[in-house]
Amino acid sequence: MLLGGYFYNRNEVSNKKLWLLSLVIAFIVTLYSGTIGAILGEYIVRGRIETINVEGTLIWGTIYAFVLLPITVPCARILIGVFYHFAFRSYRKRAASDWAALFLPF
Repeated sequence: MLLGGYFYNRNEVSNKKLWLLSLVIAFIVTLYSGTIGAILGEYIVRGRIETINVEGTLIWGTIYAFVLLPITVPCARILIGVFYHFAFRSYRKRAASDWAALFLPF
């Protein structure tokens, strides 16, 4: 939703900004899933937090987020590029009469 609002307020987004946005989003998602998400998941499965190595999870989750950046950034760039293309470029290029042609069978 935030990404859609960002793209909606911009006429054109450069390739450099898309890569930078992909880097930031990929790092945040991987960091969250590797730290908070892992701790929360273990808490849900085990029912208590005393058996979870929180300090180790936070340290290794952060390392995990940095190490996986070469894999997660291109994946995020592809997903953001597809979202941007289908949601905004095709929307801005079509006129209102073209939208009717998409929904009418004849």
